[in-house]
Amino acid sequence: MGTKSRAGGFLKSCPLFLLRVVIAYSLFLVALYVFQRHLLHHPDTYDHAVLIRNAQAEGGSLWPSDTAYRGILFANPNQDSRGTILLFHGNAGSALDRGYYVRHLLPLGFRIILLEYPGYGNRAGDLDEDSLTADGASSLRLASEQFGPPIYVVGESLGGGVAAASYARASIPVAGIVLITPWDNLANVAQSIYWFLPARYLTKDSYDSVANLKGFAGPLAIIQAGNDDLVPGSSTQNLFESFAGKKRLWRMEGATHNTWDQFADRRLWTQLGTYLTE
Repeated sequence: MGTKSRAGGFLKSCPLFLLRVVIAYSLFLVALYVFQRHLLHHPDTYDHAVLIRNAQAEGGSLWPSDTAYRGILFANPNQDSRGTILLFHGNAGSALDRGYYVRHLLPLGFRIILLEYPGYGNRAGDLDEDSLTADGASSLRLASEQFGPPIYVVGESLGGGVAAASYARASIPVAGIVLITPWDNLANVAQSIYWFLPARYLTKDSYDSVANLKGFAGPLAIIQAGNDDLVPGSSTQNLFESFAGKKRLWRMEGATHNTWDQFADRRLWTQLGTYLTE
């Protein structure tokens, strides 16, 4: 009699338990949908005076001016420029953290602008695809007007998605694009990370680089981390294979998503510079 009673009690409690599981799961999905942009973006912010001081300490200046900050400009006044590179950085930190690009690319003869996103540094703005790509497109147009051709675009991780979308939106000639640890679209990455959820259907921003690069006629370079632990290799490979124009893939064996720069030596940067300008 006692066994039957316990069994009956368990069966009666099952619907309540399942209901609680469903409610908890639904609340988690809602939270993920509402707060996903905070999960994607991890900006560092600075006081304006600190920003100016730190940029100058690195040999750069706020661009296009101290009062209209969109990025940090680095140029060698004693060297003719091979063109202007606009750099879209990854989802964490700020443009101030990307000095390694300057150390590698400035000696190759390029003018470098480390672009800053709305909501990062000391810039106001929303952290969403429309805000970042509209701002990026405006920066591309402004740099083209100020410095003329050739204009090159480099994007790292999230910055690869922003770079491709900004190019598609800017409607200016771009001589070459370099994407580092990029994805094909954000939904595929989200589904890979949150494999236990219908993440691809909850993603607000698309950053569809396959679609955004369809009209690009210049050379595309992709740097892939061989052991990328964030962006699936299949996502990067799909982006590369989907591009119909001139392209080249550099694969960093042993590199993870956040250590690829440790595998990028002077030879790689020299090869990239030659590939973009030949």
